[in-house]
Amino acid sequence: MPRLYIPQKTKFIIAIVIIILIAGSLGYLVYKRFTEKIEGPKAINLTVWRLWDDKENFEGLIKKFQQQYPNVKVTYIKKEWNGYEEEFVEAMAEGRAPDIISIHNTWIPKHKAKLQYCPPDIFSGEEFESYFVDATHDDLLRVEKVKDPKTGKLINSKVAYAMPLSVDSLALFYNKDLFKTAHLITLPETWQEVSDLVPKFTKIGDYGKIEHSAVALGTSENISSASDILQLMMMQKGSVMVDTQNYQVNFNLVLPGEGWQKDPGTSALRFYTSFANPSSANYNYNSALSHSTDLFAQERVAMIFGYSYLIDTLREKAPNLNYGIAYMPQEEEHLKEVNFADYWPLAVTRSSRNPKTAWLFLKFLAENSEDYYQAANLPPARKDLVNMYDGNERLEVFSKQALTAKSWYQIDNLKIKSLFNKMINDVILEGNDIEKTLAETQEQVQFLMDRDPEYEIKD
Repeated sequence: MPRLYIPQKTKFIIAIVIIILIAGSLGYLVYKRFTEKIEGPKAINLTVWRLWDDKENFEGLIKKFQQQYPNVKVTYIKKEWNGYEEEFVEAMAEGRAPDIISIHNTWIPKHKAKLQYCPPDIFSGEEFESYFVDATHDDLLRVEKVKDPKTGKLINSKVAYAMPLSVDSLALFYNKDLFKTAHLITLPETWQEVSDLVPKFTKIGDYGKIEHSAVALGTSENISSASDILQLMMMQKGSVMVDTQNYQVNFNLVLPGEGWQKDPGTSALRFYTSFANPSSANYNYNSALSHSTDLFAQERVAMIFGYSYLIDTLREKAPNLNYGIAYMPQEEEHLKEVNFADYWPLAVTRSSRNPKTAWLFLKFLAENSEDYYQAANLPPARKDLVNMYDGNERLEVFSKQALTAKSWYQIDNLKIKSLFNKMINDVILEGNDIEKTLAETQEQVQFLMDRDPEYEIKD
């Protein structure tokens, strides 16, 4: 078969065309590389559902992020608390969930399957641990199988399921004028010192009516964060609350080491309810009184406990109230400081079409969170910023306590809150035995744990 003859000139032209095509392709790839933003040059819309924070708290950060990534538009929607969790679950089921959502710090066990963890190449678990206070580690990190960038093999690695912006904690609010009138200079640092102040402030009138109280403790419905205070007391006494290795609830199981009290759950419940027990020396509060926040605003109780958002509530209720904020009382017998964490990090939903962009936005928020703190007046989650409020009489305590704040593994924080409130009522209003009531509550929390999706996966 004769060979096809191609003139030399034609060969030269073909070679030139091939070179032009290759150069054009390379040029396009280089151009594409330098013009792509995050996940591509296409327009990307991110929707954020956030509780509590007004849009103004994030406007500056969103503007800066969009300047850096002009193809990304962030839509911020402030949501109301009532029905929020149900709306999120329904939105996921119906395919209309946002890209980013506020979750409670205890929600990972409950909603993990609805979330996407942060790719380690954006923000690794090790970076997370070095960046944020310890309270966030157990709450928001999980071990997953991820691809090792060096070997390409799957390895077990810690990954973040949510990004914290702030970590709040319970603190002591006290009336400065009432303390001056009682000639008290120092503030209580331990729970025993709180007990010692009961006779200083308590006034019981005719027919046993409590007219003035020292501290809002002992009941549930009319005390702000009652269940959280009781949980904290248990943890301060050394209770592990839940043995996550065996998924067993045990409020009387103590942490390893010496110095912890025996039966911390029973001891804490007995101590807490003693403030509403008429036969106790601590008696100064009961269920007939108004809500603790109202009583504090009316200067009828000297001390209450609350989170930093209570500052705004008191500003509205009693703008001229002369009060201070002090560190949460601790256990006298043990040197380890324990505070109670409560916060709302941001997570990326599994239904997001742009998860990488969403996580880059959350990383951007964390890295530039000083702007957020100044706008929202909230304590930080970053270790390097816990001193930013030094000298601030309202926020310094909350900021410093973030370092020692912690929570415990819960499958349903609202149901557990309800169970703890019922436990308090059963002791105070029904007169039930403390040990028996604690055991019953423990069984009910165990029932919730047995339905834990993470537990089922590990089985």
